[in-house]
Amino acid sequence: MNKRQRAMCVIKQLKAGEWKLRWNPISQKVLTAHRNGAELWCGNGGFFTDIDGNNVFGYLWRHIVYWVGIRPVKKEFEKQHRQAIKEEG
Repeated sequence: MNKRQRAMCVIKQLKAGEWKLRWNPISQKVLTAHRNGAELWCGNGGFFTDIDGNNVFGYLWRHIVYWVGIRPVKKEFEKQHRQAIKEEG
C-alpha cells in the first residue's frame, strides 16, 4: 500500500467514525485518535499528523489527511464535548 492509498483509507475511516478521538483534559483538545491499537496523532496540524510516530503518509499526504479527514471530525467532536462540559457545570 503506497502513501496515497494509506492516506485515503485513513480519511475514509475517520469519516466513517472508525477512529475514536480522545479528549485531553489538560489541553482541552483532541490530540489523538485510536483504532485497533494504533494511535493517530492529530494535535498539532498537518506537519505532525502520523500513525504511531512512523512516517506512513509522507509530507504531502499527512497534510491532506489532517485537513480533509481529521480537522472536520475533530472540530465537531471538540464542539460537542465543550458543550457537554458547559451543560454539566
